[in-house]
Amino acid sequence: MRSTNSVISARLKATGKKATDIAQEIGVEEGAVRHWLNRRRTPSPKYWQPLADALGISLARLTASFAQK
Repeated sequence: MRSTNSVISARLKATGKKATDIAQEIGVEEGAVRHWLNRRRTPSPKYWQPLADALGISLARLTASFAQK
């Protein structure tokens, strides 16, 4: 299983989206998405489903990646 930042990075590449796009879609600052990408933070639970939707993945796939460091 891939880590959260790997899953997010892979999905950004696959969808052609940028951190700014995801931030706007889910209502967070671009810096928050960059923190997730740089493994500084994990998304707050209230953003899990919106993030999964924006990335086009299941919530289960996203949350499984949280356990990977």
